Amino acid sequence: MELPSLPLPVLQNVLAFAVPGYADYKPPEWRNTRVVSVLKCLKLVSKAWAALIREIIRQYEDPTLILRFKPSWTPPELDHMYQNVSEREPQITEVFVSMGKVDR
Repeated sequence: MELPSLPLPVLQNVLAFAVPGYADYKPPEWRNTRVVSVLKCLKLVSKAWAALIREIIRQYEDPTLILRFKPSWTPPELDHMYQNVSEREPQITEVFVSMGKVDR
C-alpha cells in the first residue's frame, strides 16, 4: 500500500516554513548548504516522499543561471557563455546578472 503524498507545490510551501534557509532568495553560492542535507534526510521518510524531495532538490540546485559580465569579453568567452545559456535554457527558471564585484 502506497501512502498518498502532498502535491509538489504544497510540499514546497511546507518546506519553506519548516526548513531554515530553503525560501531565501539568494544566488546559489550564497545559499545555505545545510538545506540540501536536510532535504536529503527528509527524502528518507518514505518512498512516497523520495521522488518528491528528489525533484525539489533538483529544482533547488539546477535552475539558476549566473552571468558575470566583465568590462571586456573576448569572442571565445562570449561563445562559451552563449553555448552555456543555450544548453541550459529549458531548465533555467532564475537568472542572476552581475557586472563587476558582487558583495554580500
